[in-house]
Amino acid sequence: MWFVDIPKTTLKHAVLPWYHEDWKHEGPLPKAAPRKKLSLSEEFTLRTKADWLNLKNLCEEGRVIARVFIEPSEPELVRDQQFAKELAVLAHKYGFVIELSGGLLSHAYYMLTSSGCQVECADLYATEEGELEFHKLVRDKIPDNIHSRGENVKLLKLEGEALITALKRKIVEEALEVLDAETSQSIIEEVADLRETVNALTKALSISEKDIEEARKFKKEKRGAFDSALMLEKTSLASSLSLGQNSEDDPFSLSHPHIERTISRAEQLPHYLHDIHSDKRHDAKGTFERQFSLSLPAHGENFSPPRVNFTLESSTGSTHEYILNLEMDRRGSDIRCKIRIINAPTQMSLDL
Repeated sequence: MWFVDIPKTTLKHAVLPWYHEDWKHEGPLPKAAPRKKLSLSEEFTLRTKADWLNLKNLCEEGRVIARVFIEPSEPELVRDQQFAKELAVLAHKYGFVIELSGGLLSHAYYMLTSSGCQVECADLYATEEGELEFHKLVRDKIPDNIHSRGENVKLLKLEGEALITALKRKIVEEALEVLDAETSQSIIEEVADLRETVNALTKALSISEKDIEEARKFKKEKRGAFDSALMLEKTSLASSLSLGQNSEDDPFSLSHPHIERTISRAEQLPHYLHDIHSDKRHDAKGTFERQFSLSLPAHGENFSPPRVNFTLESSTGSTHEYILNLEMDRRGSDIRCKIRIINAPTQMSLDL
């Protein structure tokens, strides 16, 4: 089958063959290639068979390649099933992601996914009209990089308080990405991003490195640094009998800070206390309502609040019992919240 009379603005060829073969999808749902930051990890663009040979050589030499872009200029390359299988094996062995310049209708997508590759599509459903909104502060060259891939870019210029606020938010975002980093190399990259953002903020506020260094040294002298790796577990008020007592033999004397135990695994870190507080209220019209409040750490980890049973009165005065179930998940700097209100099970009444 052929597509004919293709507009020159879309393709330089007037006709385009449609190559088809049977394919059964078994595996995860199609995934769009993410908008990502510039990384220290290397990326590779594969267009020809010569590029394919070069990629294999680079991998054998130990080059760390995070992502391979497939932009074939030789049609026979992506129709070669042996090429797809070898590429899948290489991707599994060296752990890189394959990104296709096309969408799901690309023949290469089916060839590679059937071979077991981790494949992402730059244009998942081949819809140029699709718009993605970000409203995020980005590095200076990111808009040009996106435009070079054939996308329209709309920008806002920030200054004054808007810039300061955006940079503060960006610092929080970058700090959370440091938290999520799992390898030394990724930590290096995320800390570099964090420093770049902090530098931008200090520049915008005309804060010198000397000012920051003086404040750091002053705090270190008064409060110390983090060299001792101490975590404050809890405190308690000293007994009035212990005031002024320093004898080690006195049972009421105030003890010196001491280390209770040493932990080395992340899962051993103490969990944060999560509590949901429920208040009974009536609005201005006298309608009964419940208000729930809770607090959680900004990093959003290990968040597992208990289920809360509560009651609500209807307009007729009858009482219904419900269960509040709250789930939160943080992805990057976004916290997603799922709230479920469940009818509590009721016990059947028996006529005795």
